[in-house]
Amino acid sequence: MHQGGRAIINITKTEGDTLFMTATCDSLQREYLRLEEELVRFRDFSTYQSTSLMTRGPTGWQFFWICFGKCSAIILSFVFVIKIKKRT
Repeated sequence: MHQGGRAIINITKTEGDTLFMTATCDSLQREYLRLEEELVRFRDFSTYQSTSLMTRGPTGWQFFWICFGKCSAIILSFVFVIKIKKRT
């Protein structure tokens, strides 16, 4: 706790890495509210970014390689089956 002049700040650590701060000065209270709103905006933005990255599908080049891999697996499977049938 820091006390001097007309401002009093109480900072306590709660669970994990969370800090709880109270201020009795009007200017400090406004600054606290501004920082809290900024934190909420940052959390909302980061949540939106991570959600939008997860919902996107593969790009054109990635889709090409996915299809290429599937087709290669099918062709190799047929070749393998044909070689086994020729042996018997």
